[in-house]
Amino acid sequence: MVEECQTQPQAALLIIGNEILSGKIRDKNTPFLAEQLFGLGWKLREVSIVGDVQEDIVETIKRLAGRHEHVFTSGGVGPTHDDITLEAIARATGRKLVLSPMLERLVKKYYKAEVLTPAQQRLAMIPEGSMLHYGPDSLYPQMVVDNIYPLPGIPSLFRKKFEELKSLWPPVAAAHRHCFKMIAMETELAAVLGALAEEHQEVSLGSYPTEKSGVWHLELVMESRNTGALETAAEALRKVLGGRNIEWQENVAGQPG
Repeated sequence: MVEECQTQPQAALLIIGNEILSGKIRDKNTPFLAEQLFGLGWKLREVSIVGDVQEDIVETIKRLAGRHEHVFTSGGVGPTHDDITLEAIARATGRKLVLSPMLERLVKKYYKAEVLTPAQQRLAMIPEGSMLHYGPDSLYPQMVVDNIYPLPGIPSLFRKKFEELKSLWPPVAAAHRHCFKMIAMETELAAVLGALAEEHQEVSLGSYPTEKSGVWHLELVMESRNTGALETAAEALRKVLGGRNIEWQENVAGQPG
């Protein structure tokens, strides 16, 4: 039997890169991480985006690492001049950026080089005292600096490295979700939803309106790690919807869909 942690881990994500802020590249890592953490039973509390300015990165890392149990970063870990994330993490945590002999050997082997170029050597630099974690099929380890996980910005690599990290974390009770979709205006249900949220405080209740061809659609999402509280709140909402002239459908999920 798996022993579940009683507390829900809290996490934050820092997206780094001028290309995100300029709109040149669309961020795909935030939706992925949000879905993955929901499935793990974690809570993504905050997402910040900064450009390639070291002082901004250092300041944001300090703030996030001081407020959240886990901090993921995306971008800025490559060999070029604007890949400054690791140096910023070193400064934020009061460490030196040093050459890792283990990574140096790996990089030399990969490039089949006796001596590394300055760009290649950047791939072997780590904040002093970092843990190097190898996943099941990992050829290159993932770095962990205290509670900070510097991940690549390239979505495919971000996903791969996140998957490798999962073995580090003990399981927790995952959240469950009920989704109610209907044709209705949010104002029709605002008062009722407020009362339900007040009565069922262990359940998160979100209301998401969208307009399609002049018709307002509404999705109500209930989430909780307490399945009993969730079912009680969902039944209360069903009674409310059943007593109104609203057509609705329900989807139940233990994982994000």
